[in-house]
Amino acid sequence: LENAVDYAAVSRRMVEFASKESCTLIETLAERMADVLLREFGAREVRLRLKKPHPPIEPIMEYAAVEIHRVS
Repeated sequence: LENAVDYAAVSRRMVEFASKESCTLIETLAERMADVLLREFGAREVRLRLKKPHPPIEPIMEYAAVEIHRVS
């Protein structure tokens, strides 16, 4: 349990963070979110998948996604 993370707190913080950040690329937002998780939650490692539903690009897609892995 000492290595556990409060996922409810992480979820709340990520929603708060994403609603205040202005990023053109989901890759940029993912990098910034990973940085917050590493700094604020004391995580040693983060694997983050971020999806953007119905991106405004052709061809029409259900979502665009990026997945990153960071180690502190």
